[in-house]
Amino acid sequence: MLTGTYYEDNQGTLKTSLLKGLDMIASLLHSHDNDDATIQKNHRHGIDSLYFILYAMDYNTLKSTAVDLLGDKSDAGVQKSNLFNELLGNTGTTASALVVRDLIMENKFDNDRDAGRVLTSVAFHIRRPNTQLVREMEKLLTFSVIKYLPN
Repeated sequence: MLTGTYYEDNQGTLKTSLLKGLDMIASLLHSHDNDDATIQKNHRHGIDSLYFILYAMDYNTLKSTAVDLLGDKSDAGVQKSNLFNELLGNTGTTASALVVRDLIMENKFDNDRDAGRVLTSVAFHIRRPNTQLVREMEKLLTFSVIKYLPN
């Protein structure tokens, strides 16, 4: 992946870095200062700073991170899960697209709004589209057990 950043860290280290970054973003969202130091910190540690970590994460690490975050129903956990889901759909890697597909097929999202929001963002951000990825995503078209739809 041509991101300009190369990570030699193992996947566990990347996951830990991402979770720390999500904590930082969550704390910045509660900071309402407008002094120069706070503004610079927000720019330096904004949500875009986490994409480079996500680019380096493989399918298994992305999936385990998503499952962990989706399982935390505390207020802070829901906030971090929402931030991660936004990042996941916008990352644009094949691994992130497949994680989104699998989370939907495993009914991991709480509602169809969240699932739809993440899924629709994938198409706009995929970096290297290919026939195999289209075939993998096609499984959603024949997926028949959707818990979000009323009976």
